[in-house]
Amino acid sequence: MIIFFISATFGVIPSSLVWIAGIYLIIKGLAFAILLDPVSIIDIIVGIIILLSLAITIHPLLIAVISVYLLQKGLMSLVA
Repeated sequence: MIIFFISATFGVIPSSLVWIAGIYLIIKGLAFAILLDPVSIIDIIVGIIILLSLAITIHPLLIAVISVYLLQKGLMSLVA
């Protein structure tokens, strides 16, 4: 989800890609939230924040935290 970091920081990524990334996280989070997986609930929250970033300015610290969370989640899925 480097798309979110680049878009929220520099604004050079088309909003349609950011929209797709946010919706993807929300749908994936909802699919696994049925199992009461806490990580899936965090995915839903992150997806909503990504969609909100299209309309409002998000604090850089929150952008960094979300980006690191998504990066470590992606790296763990490659390793596991």
